[in-house]
Amino acid sequence: MNKELKTGNVLAAKYTYGDEVLLWDFWYVMKTTATMVEICKLKSMTVYDDGIDGPHYYDDPYHVQPKLVQNDKGDWCYMLEGPVVKRKVKYNSNGDPIVKPDEFWRSCGVWDGKPLSAYNLH
Repeated sequence: MNKELKTGNVLAAKYTYGDEVLLWDFWYVMKTTATMVEICKLKSMTVYDDGIDGPHYYDDPYHVQPKLVQNDKGDWCYMLEGPVVKRKVKYNSNGDPIVKPDEFWRSCGVWDGKPLSAYNLH
């Protein structure tokens, strides 16, 4: 059974380079069809695991998530960062949607709303 994407879903796309780098980008689903999706990149925020706002070393552990801002009406919403792009949607054997928002980035399903661990060890 396919877990079809819906307008308003957020995709978390990862980029990896061996065991040295794991980065995340977030994409907002603007429109969907059976085989295509229109998405827009979201601004993200970084929270370091030590809870300190000050400067950090490049290899300090951290988490990322989409940035939320309050609009004029007091509602919380995501900040769009890029243009809307069209991408193909495929489904894996579990029915999860697979989207490649950019050349080296890959999303496997809808983001669950929890901050994601990231690292850059070089």
